[in-house]
Amino acid sequence: MQAVGTLTEPEETVVTDAPLPEALPPDELAKHTHPAARVLQLLMVTGARKSEAVNARWLDIVLDEAPVWNRRAADQKAGHDHTLVLNKVAAQLLATIKDETIARDGKLPEFVFTGRDGKRPIVEVRKMWRVVLKAAGITDLHVHDLRHHFASELASSGSSLPLIGALLGHRSASSTHRYARLFKDAQREASERAGAAIAGTSGADNVVPLKRGA
Repeated sequence: MQAVGTLTEPEETVVTDAPLPEALPPDELAKHTHPAARVLQLLMVTGARKSEAVNARWLDIVLDEAPVWNRRAADQKAGHDHTLVLNKVAAQLLATIKDETIARDGKLPEFVFTGRDGKRPIVEVRKMWRVVLKAAGITDLHVHDLRHHFASELASSGSSLPLIGALLGHRSASSTHRYARLFKDAQREASERAGAAIAGTSGADNVVPLKRGA
């Protein structure tokens, strides 16, 4: 089994019944302001790969009313440019980092997450990863599992497989197919809720009549 803290990013194979990775409590990461912890926070709320996050440049981050992260082909496993729509949590995280950096240094460096020299991108997050896992009481979780957990949350909430693939930057539908079971579970739950609403809480004897022209 791969050791905890290993940062390799495995191929996303088709595994429709694979168990979900254990969730890492967000508050454990929020306790830290080290750049490595901020990298992990961004991975948790965007599903990005570690290599994409550490190479993120401020030039590629747009923090306006419709925040996006324009990721370059050179940093992408799929080898193509990919624009990721940033959710509010991710946008707020990046905005906080931006404000703190400007307040401290008076300007922004090229990279969002820099090492000790303040210029080159950070490359080491394993130590912070081990610290956070130990505090959370988790013994077997890998950095790349944050990506799978983000996708699993999307599937469980009913997001379509093409949408999940688009958010993760997949070029092949087979890479997203591992979340098909979760998507079907979400569909079943939605169907059950609709059926219960139509039939009424008492069952089939309390069916809601259809409206004409519907």
